[in-house]
Amino acid sequence: MRVLFIFNKPKFPLICNIDNNVFVVTERNIIEKFKNLNLEEDKLYEIFDCAGYPKNLNFIKGDIVISFAFRKKLKKIEIITLYNNRKNNQNDLPYSEKTLSSKRRDKILSDIINLLDK
Repeated sequence: MRVLFIFNKPKFPLICNIDNNVFVVTERNIIEKFKNLNLEEDKLYEIFDCAGYPKNLNFIKGDIVISFAFRKKLKKIEIITLYNNRKNNQNDLPYSEKTLSSKRRDKILSDIINLLDK
């Protein structure tokens, strides 16, 4: 299994949304994390880099392909909703949706990456 980057290499860590299971992937554990998943061939999966930019993840002939996605950057509320509504929520407290205007997007992303990386 190889990891291929098309157009550009994303900024790690990545937030992955695979069938509504949300988890964090680093450069060191990317193959290990995806090896145990049953990824369908030629299906697009949603992932986001640590700056909130969307990327596409495909599983093609045993290789993981990460490419640029033509979608807008995630809004603050979308990041929080993704975290709070995930399937693999192990009774964690939801991330607060209050005072969004005073929180910066990079701070929210950093908090959620730290919560998912526990």
